[in-house]
Parts: sequence; C-alpha cells; structure tokens
Amino acid sequence: MKTKRFKIKKRWILLLVLVLAVGGFYALKVKAPAQAAGMPSFSTIPLEKKTVSEKVLISGLAVSEQEQMMQAGFTGKINEIAVAEGDPVEKNQVLIRMEDSKALAAVKQAELNLQEVKEKVANFNQDAGQTIRMNYESTKMAYDRAMQTNEEQQQLLSLGSISAQAAGQAKEALMQAKSSYLDAKIQYEAFDLDQERAKRILGVEQAESELADAKEEWSNAEIKSPIDGIITTIDGKAGDQVQVGTNLIEVKDVGSLKVLSTINEFDAANLTKGNPVTIRRNADPSKDYHGTIIYLSPAGVRLNGKTVFEVEVQVDDEDDLFKINNSVQMEIVVQEKDNVLAVPFEAVGDQEGRKVLFVDRDGVETVIPVELGVRGDYNVEVSGEGLQEGDLIRIYVEDAGAFIERW
Repeated sequence: MKTKRFKIKKRWILLLVLVLAVGGFYALKVKAPAQAAGMPSFSTIPLEKKTVSEKVLISGLAVSEQEQMMQAGFTGKINEIAVAEGDPVEKNQVLIRMEDSKALAAVKQAELNLQEVKEKVANFNQDAGQTIRMNYESTKMAYDRAMQTNEEQQQLLSLGSISAQAAGQAKEALMQAKSSYLDAKIQYEAFDLDQERAKRILGVEQAESELADAKEEWSNAEIKSPIDGIITTIDGKAGDQVQVGTNLIEVKDVGSLKVLSTINEFDAANLTKGNPVTIRRNADPSKDYHGTIIYLSPAGVRLNGKTVFEVEVQVDDEDDLFKINNSVQMEIVVQEKDNVLAVPFEAVGDQEGRKVLFVDRDGVETVIPVELGVRGDYNVEVSGEGLQEGDLIRIYVEDAGAFIERW
C-alpha cells in the first residue's frame, strides 16, 4: 500500500508540472501580441532654458603672421652670410653683406654733383643775372668794334693798301662777333630772374634725390632683418653673383601666428570678422587655444568643383608647442543665444511636415508644433505656442513608424 500511494503522488506531481508548462506557454503566447500592439516606450525630460551655440568645424595650417623674404638690392656679389637657417634674429640685425665698392663710388659721384649745383645756386644769388647782362654788353661792344674794323679794312682794300685776304679775315671776324652778340641778346632778353632761380633750385632737388637713391642702394649692401624672428630659408652662399631682386633670405616671426583655411560658401555666410575661434592642434587635440577671425575673403574661389572662401584666424595665446606649419582643427561659433528654451535633437519629431514636440501633461500627450532656432552640438533652440519652461518633453526610444520620425 505504501508503494501505491507513492505512485499516486508521483502521478499528481507529474500532472501538475504538465499543467503549469502548458499554462505558461499559453500565457506567453497571449501576452506577446499585446506587447507588439502597445505604444513605444519613452523617457521624459523637463523643458529648460539653456545657452545654445551653433558652430562650424574646419581644418587649417598655422603660418607666421609676419614673414619677410629679403632680396638683393642691387646686382653684385655676396661677401658674407652672417646667419644660418634656424637662427633666431632681432630686428635690424645684419644678415647678409654684399660687395659695395660700386655702390660707394656712385654715392661719391652723387655728392660731387650736388655740391656743383649748390655752387651754381649760390653764385646766381650773388650776381642775380649780372653775368648774363655783362655777357650781352661785352658781345655787343665786340660786335661794334668788328663792324668798325671791317669798314676800315674794306676802305683800305679799295685803295689797294691791303690784300683781299686781310680784308676777308676782317669780314669773317665780323660774322663771328655778330653771331655771339645775337645769342647773348636772345639770352639777355629772355632772362627771367625768378624762373632762373627756380630752375637752379630744382637742379639742387634733383641732385639731392639722386644722392638719396645712391645712398639707399649702398645701404642695401647690408641686408638687415625687418622683424624679430627665425631664419627659415637661405638661398645662396658667399661668393655668389646675384641679380637685383633675387630672393636671398627669409625671416618668420614665430611669436605671432595665424591659421589659414578655407570654408564653404554656406558656412561662410554665417561668419564675420571678429568671430571667436577655438583651435586644437592635431598633434595634441586635448589642449584648446583661442583665436579671432581677422580676415574673410569678400569673393569666393572655385576649388575641387566647390565655392570656398579664404579665412585667416589670429592665434591669441600660442605657446612653444604651437609651431609654424602645425595642422589644426578649428571650432568657430557662428551664432549663440543665451537663456532660450532648448531640447536635445532626438526630442524633436516630424508630423505631417511640421517639427513638433511631444509634451506630457498629467500623463496625456500633447503635440505642439515648434520653430527651430540656433542648433548646437546636442541641443536645438525651440519656440512654439503653449510651450512653457518646466514642461515634460517625451523622448521616444523606439521607432513609432510614421508618427515619430527622427530628423
């Protein structure tokens, strides 16, 4: 009998397990369609006022804001190159010395010319035209004497007292005296004291200008650095013959950097001179540098089939790690608003072509059409009738088909 009871109990246990298994399977089978037919799940966040910044990201290359390529000031030989590439230099430091003998000779000749024209001005002020008048008077007297002599010689020739040759000489002397007299007369009658003085003063000014040019060319024999900086390029060596205008040496100011870049026409429309810029070197993007747009080209250029605009950014706080030719990434704030209602991008839905927010009020969903404003990295400015700070905004985490569409 004990064995029978055990068997009966065992049968009930097996029957109970079977019933539970079938019931569980049926329950699961019934529940699954109910979940599929349910609304998508969501989370809620309070609608808050925030600062929203719209930014543009572009790459660029760091260059020196001040760089100068010095050229040969005249044709000649390089005597000495006083620096090497990579050397730091100061403003007005001598970098290259040229052979200057010809230039120095030109200066000496210009100095003599200036002295000569100055003496002419001084003498003119002393005689005030007396030389011209005296020349006129003396040539007139000589002409009168030549006429008298010629008459006398012609009379003697008619008497047979002199030869025809002697009479001819007197006539030739008369013609020469007449020519000299007429030239002096024209000069005397045309003489204008003020005009003549102005002409001679102009001659002094021209001579002074020529001397200044000669000295400037001579000064070019020493090529000096126009800025503090680093020698980046040297073209040539001592003993080379170079032509005027030949590039010889370049200096760059490593303490004053700017970044060159291009930006597409759509983003350029939102930029202005003075926009703040955050700069990160590709070599170490963890450190932020700060800069300012100092130039935005007024006209675009075509590059790889697109219209781009050149932009220059001044680096305001570079350090020893920030070097010429560093490649960088730049973040430019094109628009920023403070204290505006803003939500994450994923909170914005699209319903019948309108941007909307799904507001949870006491468990009831209210759909409010909104206008989008400034777009930040994670949030977007929103405005719409009925929106209030503190509203609970639903953010759906499952696709709701055509009802909710991420944008």
